[in-house]
Amino acid sequence: MAGFLERNVSAVAGAIERTVANEASCRARGLLQAVDPRLKIAALAALVLLCSLTRSAALLAGLYVLATALAALSKIGVGAFTKRIWIFAPIFTAVVAVPALFVTPGVPIASLGPLEITGEGARAALMLVLRVTASVSFAVLLVLTTPWHRVLDALGSLRLPGVVVSLLALSYRYLLLLLRALSELFMARESRVVAPLPLRQETAFVSRSAGYLFLKSLHLAEGVHMAMVSRGWDDEGRREPRGAEAPPADPAFELRDVRFTYPGDIPGLSIDRLEIPRGRCTILLGRNGSGKSTLLKVLDGLLYPQAGSVKAFGRDVSERALGDGAFRRLFRSSVGLVFQDADVQCFSTTVREELAFGPRQMGF
Repeated sequence: MAGFLERNVSAVAGAIERTVANEASCRARGLLQAVDPRLKIAALAALVLLCSLTRSAALLAGLYVLATALAALSKIGVGAFTKRIWIFAPIFTAVVAVPALFVTPGVPIASLGPLEITGEGARAALMLVLRVTASVSFAVLLVLTTPWHRVLDALGSLRLPGVVVSLLALSYRYLLLLLRALSELFMARESRVVAPLPLRQETAFVSRSAGYLFLKSLHLAEGVHMAMVSRGWDDEGRREPRGAEAPPADPAFELRDVRFTYPGDIPGLSIDRLEIPRGRCTILLGRNGSGKSTLLKVLDGLLYPQAGSVKAFGRDVSERALGDGAFRRLFRSSVGLVFQDADVQCFSTTVREELAFGPRQMGF
């Protein structure tokens, strides 16, 4: 079971990555590569809407043929284009189309054991498969002929809410990261298995792998959120005006009787007194799990201790204090944090967007 799952997950991960991350086809001199991305997105929306509303199987088949013809005119191999579509189409249709064969009332045309397939069910399943196939064809065509960052830019210029564009960008990046993590988990397992395992152990491994991937996604989400907040992003979308007063001449940071505990009463930090002066390099040394990363996140206003006080430049650093726009802008423009995990630190789709993220939050 694990071997079967491993092969399929690796195949799907590779196919998704080739479809959305490989931009070689975007650089070809084809028909659609020369079209403005905004026009392509508008046409895609109209065609997908047409696929959703039509009741004609012939029209859906014709739309699929149209997408294939456009792929050929855009220097995309018809075989490669078809493979990409049929990786996605079964995922979206199998859960609904297969039961529809049996549960849709109508005239029986075949049987599978005690289950009867009706003519109406077969037509409903066929329509669903054609509908999804045609829709996915145009979506894949858009991605194969347009670099992903240009798709995001076009969505922004079409006045799609910024939070939606950000979610699409993050989903694009972290879906691939999670699939790669799962593939590497299977590789690690394969390197340490010397004989086939009993079915019960195989099933337990698959279950634990799903749980691991879920926890990994939570860890990434929390880390990315902290990285965005650390660089000035505001949950409510507020932007502070340019210009910030210089920090006062107090010590950079002062901590008094700070206690921080993670959920489950796991100790994270216990500091009676700590002052970090301005104008000097202060180095933190300690074994793994001693609280260095927790302390850095407390200093950066990403975690708030349950007891004690934290001050930066002579002012309290608390959730309430950082709710004040002027202090938040002063603090975020004066304090920076480089995260240990590069996949958390760099969350944008291009180098330009990555470098521009912080300045944009500061109003530039």
